[in-house]
Amino acid sequence: MFFECESISFRLLGVVWLDQTNSKSSNIDRPHSSLSFRLESDALIETAAGQRLRLGSGTLSYVPAHLNYFRTAVRDRMIVIDFETQDYSSGEFETLVPEDPARYEDLFRQILRIWEEKEPGYRFEAAAVLSRIFAALYRDAHAAETSCDRLCRAMRYIERTHLKREFSLQQAAREACCSEPYFRRLFRQRYGVSPKQYVISLRMQHAAALICAGYHSLQEIAALCGYEDYKYFSVEFKRIMGVSPSQYIG
Repeated sequence: MFFECESISFRLLGVVWLDQTNSKSSNIDRPHSSLSFRLESDALIETAAGQRLRLGSGTLSYVPAHLNYFRTAVRDRMIVIDFETQDYSSGEFETLVPEDPARYEDLFRQILRIWEEKEPGYRFEAAAVLSRIFAALYRDAHAAETSCDRLCRAMRYIERTHLKREFSLQQAAREACCSEPYFRRLFRQRYGVSPKQYVISLRMQHAAALICAGYHSLQEIAALCGYEDYKYFSVEFKRIMGVSPSQYIG
């Protein structure tokens, strides 16, 4: 992963501020790499290799040279750093959601200001800030290794309790030893969906298996999957499975 590189030699090409609404763009065979920080975003990235990523505010992203992708966004405000490097190659769009986005926002605003003002020696100053950004990324990426262990603990809790009515997202965050908002960001970064979406998917898969087994009424199945309200269960089931519980035949 780019963010885990301990040493990067680079040639800084430029720093750009983008503020776009209702945007659609294609990036085809761009010859250089880029690193961006999104201040406000709901961008959807789809790569030619099949990656599909939703990028929110506070997300850092690395795009390797020659990666083809399509971007759509209702709102996308970001600072982009373009550079060349021979130290790392990848065929994937890589992202990192830092625990302290404000620190990166400050660094990215610094390098943008230096690049736009173009005072004598600005390229050296901008390169120094980019080196600081790389150093911060390296530290945070290695700190994130411990977050994987924390997410494993949270995942074990989810697997044990997702069918129980007392399942608690707040408790899952406690298992991961972090705040609930940060846990949601870590979880989405690691698994590509929110914790709530993941739990609902597990419940509906179990409900579908119970329906096929034929031993329980639909109301009983709803209760066995953690739902007190059958109507709500039915709505969720149809949303995930495409048909109502009574129409599902496996």
